[in-house]
This record gives sequence, C-alpha cells and structure tokens, in this order.
Amino acid sequence: MQVQKVKMNGITRWVLLDDEMRLIAPVCEFLEFQRKIDRADNTLRAYATDLKIYWEFLDRNYYTYRDASADVVADFVDYLRRGSSEETLLFVESGRANRSINRILSSVRRFYCYNQLRGVCGNPVSLEEIPEGGRMYRGYLVHTRALHQTRKSIFKLKEGSKRVRLVTETQMRSFLGNLSRERDRLLFALLYFTGARIQEALDLETATLPEPDSGIGVGVCRQIRSKGKRRDLYVPMFLIRALSGFVRGAGGAGRKYVFVSEKTDYAGRQLTYHSVYGIMKRAQEPLNLDFTFHDLRHTFCTRLIEQGVDVGIVQLVMGHERLYTTRRYLHMSDAYLMDCLSGYWAKQEEGRVHE
Repeated sequence: MQVQKVKMNGITRWVLLDDEMRLIAPVCEFLEFQRKIDRADNTLRAYATDLKIYWEFLDRNYYTYRDASADVVADFVDYLRRGSSEETLLFVESGRANRSINRILSSVRRFYCYNQLRGVCGNPVSLEEIPEGGRMYRGYLVHTRALHQTRKSIFKLKEGSKRVRLVTETQMRSFLGNLSRERDRLLFALLYFTGARIQEALDLETATLPEPDSGIGVGVCRQIRSKGKRRDLYVPMFLIRALSGFVRGAGGAGRKYVFVSEKTDYAGRQLTYHSVYGIMKRAQEPLNLDFTFHDLRHTFCTRLIEQGVDVGIVQLVMGHERLYTTRRYLHMSDAYLMDCLSGYWAKQEEGRVHE
C-alpha cells in the first residue's frame, strides 16, 4: 500500500492505493470529504498515512473495516506498541510513542465517525465520560454543565510531558544567516515573529498582505487559512514591508501564494512542507541546532507571556479557540524562571524570613 498525492479533474487529492495500485475506496471517500470541508493539506496527508497503517493491520489479520470491534481496535493498539514484530515477548520496547499512537487512533476514530454518519458501519473507537479535571481558566457558565464531564477515547494512552525547545535570539540569528534565499529567511522570520503554524505560512496568499503603513507597528493578514478554518494573523510592520517588497520584486502581480518554488521545473507553485523541512534541516546541521516548526511557535508564545502580555491577547494572537489551550502552551524558559526565583529568594534572604 502507498499514500499518493494525485491531480484528478484539476483538483489535487490524497489517495490510498493497495498493492495492485487500486484506490481503496472507503479511505479515499473519507479523505475527499475532509478535503471538501477545507482541511489543511498536512492534515489530509496525516489522515492518509495513519489509515494506511490501519489498513495494513486489517489486511494482515484478515479483518474488514466494517467488522471492526472494540477488541479489534485493542489489537491494533497492541500492534502499534509492538511495531511489526510477530513474536510474543515479555519485554519489548514500544514500536511507537504513546503520543503517536494516540494521533493514529484519532484518525481512525474520525474515519469511523464519518462512516457512522453515512450509516455504513458503527464506530468501534468508543468514548467514555470522565471528570473534566482542574483548569486554571473556566469558560462562562461552565458550572451549568452536568457533573463537569468531558469525553475521551477508552483507548487513549497516557502521554509523558514533552520538553519544549525554546529558540534563543542568538540561535535564530545564526540560523537565518545560514539561509541562502531571501524567501527562506522571510518564511522562518514569519514563523518566529508571529507564531504562525507552518501550513498557515505556506498557505499565505499575496492578496491577504496589507499595505505597508509606517504610522502603525502591526499589520493584519485577514482571514488566512488555519486548520480548516479562518483566522487573522498579526504581523510586525517591518516584516510586512519586507514581505511586500519581496513579492513585488519577484513579479508578484500574477502569483497567488507568497512563498512559492523558485526551481525552474516548479517555478510559481506553492512551496511544500517537505521542501521547507529539508531547507530547515540543511541549515541547522552545520550550526548543530535542532528545533521544529512548532518549537518556533512555542517560543513566540512563551516570549509574549514573559513580556507580561495578557493571556487573553496571547490566545487571540495564537489563534486558539479555547483559553485552556493557550495555558498548555506556556513553557517559561529556564533563564526567565531562574531570574524570577532568584529575585524572590533574594528578597526573602534580605528580610531574613528563614531565621
């Protein structure tokens, strides 16, 4: 089986092919539905890749997707944990991290939700009601929700806390200096200074760029594509001027996207995630750096909080629907944390409270 990106009737689609290069209809229909409701290209690719893993498991064990039960899903979770090993072992390192397994299960659950709505089959990835848990920020009228319950998959595995890598100004300056193209420097500067998601940046259209205005410090790209929805992206005016100049200098009159390929064979086409990932890794290697696109987003969010920006403003700028999501992104840098604690304990020592 293989995941393939194809162009059909002038529209680019993600499909899943079997070993004989035939379309696997249930998966392709699900992916087409997700495309129609404006899911991001990266999301569609992730769905296709996750369902490929699931279909390989079904074929290996002579199951069909219509006959899948809770026991089958439990076997699938075990399969993901063991990797491709056929042996029964007492001690074996998991083939995938729990976070990756949960993401794959989420794709499978969405696939079955879609087919359940169509009346094709039931959904074996059951959900259960659990206590909502403590939150720093509670929504308006949250007390009216019965028993403060929320729902989660009964197959969801525990995930360890992931250490976030914050990118310093010095590291970012060195990284940008190691990029040979102006396009690439502007793209990564956009990620670093705005907290934009990588696909949001790649989907940025020239028509959404505001006119540079020296009288204000912030420009707004209105209603950009964001995870199948729309939101405003706030950009510092110095970057708006640089982006506008870059687009005009590259003959931007007829181009749709800000960031496009400059290779002869693909000139003018929208820049892809894989291309940018390769650019990032090649620039990082000689500098001995290792950060991801999302680390840049985390860094921007953390810096805002460290500067004392109200968390409600941070939520708006980051494009989070819920304030609770913003709180989960707040990872203070070690240096900032040490400065705060050192200042507090210095005051305590001066007052000799410990005595």
